[in-house]
Amino acid sequence: MKIIDKDYDKNENMILDESGFIEYKSSKTNLSKSLWDSISAFANTKGGTIFLGITEKIDAQGKKIYPIEGIDNPQVQEEKLSQQVADQHMLSYNSVEFFGIETTPSGKSFIKIVVAEAPDSKKPVFIKGKDSKVVAFVRVGSGDKIAKDEELKALIRNQSNELDVGVLNNYSIDDLDKTSIIDYRRRVESNPKFEHYQEFSLEEFLDNVGVIATNRDSGLKGITIGGLLFFGKHFAILQKFPHFQMDLFDRRSDERWLNRISTFNDDLNVYQFFMQSYDYLQGIPKSPFMLDENQARIEVGGLLRVALREALLNVIMHSDYFSEEHATINIFWDYFDFVNAGTMKIPIENFFTTNDSKTRNPVISKLLKLMGFGELAGTGGEQIFNAARRAKLKLPAIESNLEKTKLRIWTIDFVDAAHDLNEYESVVLKLLTKTMLPISGKEIREKTGLSVYYARESLNSLIEKGYVEILGNKRSTRYQLKQSLEQQIASIKQLASDLKF
Repeated sequence: MKIIDKDYDKNENMILDESGFIEYKSSKTNLSKSLWDSISAFANTKGGTIFLGITEKIDAQGKKIYPIEGIDNPQVQEEKLSQQVADQHMLSYNSVEFFGIETTPSGKSFIKIVVAEAPDSKKPVFIKGKDSKVVAFVRVGSGDKIAKDEELKALIRNQSNELDVGVLNNYSIDDLDKTSIIDYRRRVESNPKFEHYQEFSLEEFLDNVGVIATNRDSGLKGITIGGLLFFGKHFAILQKFPHFQMDLFDRRSDERWLNRISTFNDDLNVYQFFMQSYDYLQGIPKSPFMLDENQARIEVGGLLRVALREALLNVIMHSDYFSEEHATINIFWDYFDFVNAGTMKIPIENFFTTNDSKTRNPVISKLLKLMGFGELAGTGGEQIFNAARRAKLKLPAIESNLEKTKLRIWTIDFVDAAHDLNEYESVVLKLLTKTMLPISGKEIREKTGLSVYYARESLNSLIEKGYVEILGNKRSTRYQLKQSLEQQIASIKQLASDLKF
């Protein structure tokens, strides 16, 4: 979302369009009845801002505009809002951070309401709907939608960071694939740190790694949810998780796909899918190298392999296996897409920078860590971003909603990913990709050799096409690659790290 100093322009039209984070309502004489729908939706999704006293019109060019109409009785509506947000019969959890009256130069008053995303432990946030029935909403695009059964279940599941620790009734070691366990055990015990596991019986080994645990209600031992998913026979997994499916498609072909690894087609458990996908992904990057600005050799293939490893681990560790969504990896010539079921457990803007790790599946995470994967908890996103930055590739992008999370890793640089550039625009974009810092028009001319005319025309075109953004004005004007909020935060952190000595 854009960061702006003022919410409206000189004509008293709102600057931002309605979106996943912005909602406008009239509320001319009374609080809009749909206000609570939006408060619930923002609280259950990513938060947002609601403005009361705004209308929607179409201008002469056919574009939507949002003029400030004003509220007749702002103090009355503000007082009513204050009472109702505190009423748990109206709103199950109050995540409204701020609301207040603002007045334009022409004297029109409107109310601004800032709604934070509710903590996972407080979701779903319900409101009292028609006939006193409680309902919950989620934000989809620029609209509010009643959360259906599967969405409500997902919100409730997100309250827990331990989805796979439960002990299953009526499942036993016989439901596990012995070949998978033998192969896994061999890998773990090859680490001197775990050599003593060789002394364990099969049941003792599975107990130590979290596949078997004690049901605290019955006192009996059984297979954990994570243990079944990781090592289970495929049919046994489907009996508990009928929507279980993970796919890898290599789509670098004119056909539907060049290759496919599928739990559904190949009767695989999570461990088998992980190992086959890991080997396949690690075999894709070749080992080209490039020279950095200091003429030091950078192994691009090695950096890309690190990024692909961490992205695969992210899918396996963080998937919501109870969801109807499938985990999918798509391989294209220019990029890889990694999709897992479920929303992110940490703020999306922190993914590329944080050491904070919140996993849904501690059993599966432990099983992977015992093999030496994902030992540096919470650093996967940072490693993915750093690999792209060092290899001068287009920066990775991530998006997440209630149903799924998608991570895209590019195998080409920013310029190659753009197909609508002329020669001069490509030169400017390559420079901005290399520097990763805001630079002035003068610096751009000096480093590219372009004239004032061609530099200016190229920058204006790149801004219009959405590749470059402008910072400051007049003498302080600087230009940089346009990035998402999470990419900007990661870039700043990486640059700060580079300056340490």
